[in-house]
Amino acid sequence: MSRSHTVARGDTLGAISIKYTGSWAKWHAIVDANPQLAGRKTAVDGSPLIFPGDVLIIPDDEPPKETIKAGTPVQDAGGGIHDFELYLNGILFTGFTAAKLVLNDDAPDAFSLSAPFDIEQEVFRTSFKPLTYLDAALYYNKKIVFAGKLLVPDPKITPNSRTVDLQGYATCGILDCALPDALFPPQYKGMTLSGIANHAAGPFGISVVMDGDEGAAFEDVAYDIGDKILGFLSGLAKQRGLVLTNTPDGSLRFWNAMPEDAVATFIEGDIRFLSCTAKFDEKDFYSHVTGYTKVNEDKDAKNVPEKYTFENSYLTKNGVLKPYSYVVDDTEGGDLEKAVTAKACAMFCTCVSYELFVTGVTDKDGNIFKKGCCVVVKSPTAQIYSETKLQAKSIELTKDDTNGICTKMQLVLPGLRNNEIPAKWPWEE
Repeated sequence: MSRSHTVARGDTLGAISIKYTGSWAKWHAIVDANPQLAGRKTAVDGSPLIFPGDVLIIPDDEPPKETIKAGTPVQDAGGGIHDFELYLNGILFTGFTAAKLVLNDDAPDAFSLSAPFDIEQEVFRTSFKPLTYLDAALYYNKKIVFAGKLLVPDPKITPNSRTVDLQGYATCGILDCALPDALFPPQYKGMTLSGIANHAAGPFGISVVMDGDEGAAFEDVAYDIGDKILGFLSGLAKQRGLVLTNTPDGSLRFWNAMPEDAVATFIEGDIRFLSCTAKFDEKDFYSHVTGYTKVNEDKDAKNVPEKYTFENSYLTKNGVLKPYSYVVDDTEGGDLEKAVTAKACAMFCTCVSYELFVTGVTDKDGNIFKKGCCVVVKSPTAQIYSETKLQAKSIELTKDDTNGICTKMQLVLPGLRNNEIPAKWPWEE
């Protein structure tokens, strides 16, 4: 299995490569296994710069010596063989009878894998221990998807079978807990998003990757007893127009999900197209979204809060008045407009979305769908009357004996994750 290495002061990629592989020249393989290094400045030998606290995946030179094969791979509609593999407790488990992999752009990735459970094998007893948070790595077609933790095995027995469902999430998912007592009460006033995240995630050994504009420092931040770290950080990220997810090595990633070129086209009636369902929510769809800053109670009682209003032109041009107001927590006036616009874009994502279900898991170039990717969809039944570019909010890859391997995407209008308002709606001719 790929191991991980936390960079210490004085580390270089060459030295790390020698430590784990015995060869300086193999630092290229470490770079290939760590896409978060792409775009960094380089040292004189051409290697990207690394910094203390970086967590690097160290790929193995050879495959694991012991492999437990629980089932058989399945074929997709194109005839290609696909298989999920889980490296756990020093053993590579493969051939799962069913699998589900969820790639989120606003939460840690997660997996669920099913296999026959042979209780006579000691390796099953030692590997599938409940509530141990064992290190795990999920692979698809021999390539790592993400490093994470095994949560709980769920054994099941019927008169004819014994099976086990293995569930886990990306390593940073362990932040679904409160701050350690040693960090409480935190003093986050005047700190940036990355500073707050590094402080909260540091005790858990979780690195933070800022892949977007984090904006100004927060004027005031309220962290209450019992707040979950992930939810707390996610709320701050949304005020800066960012989403919270993970990198392949399991680090915490703050991301500006910029829409890119479409990687596939799905037309209702085509062979890969299974279904498309529109999801509209008129209850929380507002004509105006107004955010107010908090009033400083220590100042003069006449202190008036700042405000910013976002107008939903789709409703106002149709003569609909349905306003919504709220107090913008943990922000300063300079970022008020950005925070309110992010709130409005989140409203659009909630109120207008689509669930697309297709066969296979690869795009037009044969690559596995990646989080945040864009696809073109035409589905008159779902009121997408012309070919429309949409962006994946989440991607669920599933495998079973009934449907083979398929992809379910939760789609929103592109740009909303980046605070860009659509100029045209899918149902508008």
